[in-house]
Amino acid sequence: HCSPRSPRAHPAVIMPGRRVVRKVNNKKKAKKDPLFPARPRNFTIGNAVQHKRDLGRFVKWPRYVRVQRQRKILQTRLKVPPALNQFKAALDRNQA
Repeated sequence: HCSPRSPRAHPAVIMPGRRVVRKVNNKKKAKKDPLFPARPRNFTIGNAVQHKRDLGRFVKWPRYVRVQRQRKILQTRLKVPPALNQFKAALDRNQA
């Protein structure tokens, strides 16, 4: 499951030094109906309603969520000595 902030959420984002190949859909387009012409939406005041945005970034998250996210970021930035790093990975049932 990808979070909205992860780079995998948007595959068309081009990172420096990487190539992104987009798949081309060769499906036939449906004929346009003359009774219902496509018009651009106007999002100014009193017109079309804007789509709902993901506001998860601006939520006041619980403390344990904030702490575990900060801890994850800190551990990726800091060099952890091997004597301490051995306790980061828990043993599964087969290894115990």
